[in-house]
Amino acid sequence: MTLRGIVEVAALAIPMMMASSSVRADYSYVTAPTPASTTFGGSTVTLSPISSVSTLTGATFINIANVGDSSTTAPPATDTTTIPFSVPVTITNVAPPGSAGSDTITLKGVLTFTRNDTGGEISSATFGSILNNGTIIGGVAYTLSSPSYTPPTVNNVTTGVGNFSLLVTPSAVVAEPASMAILGTGLVGVIGFALRRRRAANA
Repeated sequence: MTLRGIVEVAALAIPMMMASSSVRADYSYVTAPTPASTTFGGSTVTLSPISSVSTLTGATFINIANVGDSSTTAPPATDTTTIPFSVPVTITNVAPPGSAGSDTITLKGVLTFTRNDTGGEISSATFGSILNNGTIIGGVAYTLSSPSYTPPTVNNVTTGVGNFSLLVTPSAVVAEPASMAILGTGLVGVIGFALRRRRAANA
């Protein structure tokens, strides 16, 4: 390769490795929440899995589990419980940029019911850390963030089922400083070698 060719390759490679902007990545997802069902007193809470019905593009809030609530307990008696939950979210990169591939990121937390009977319900969710909240799939970095909880209503009265949701953000892969240093050192060595060969040929 000529000296000019080497310089042109370097000019193309460095900006590509430094890219950090959002990208248009097509992806799908599927979840597997646990526990699937929890019974306490005359009440039952269910966590149902979700899968994307179409391909998603770019940053998107996704529903990762439906939360159902049923009760046969009459007021003023109440059912109360605390439910530790886990929702693995498997993301599949299905189109360029990058190549096909899948990986799983898990959201964990605690669902708490401080009242649950046929007269009403009071529930809340506390989210722990999103385990491995970032992953690289097929050359695209995916990050899960901003978990939220929409409470269900007992026996689907008024608003019905609730859900857990997350923000999925695909972005370009950012090179680590060490990777950039290795690339730079390698390019300097190659250019130096090419210069020496050129001088020797002209001597």
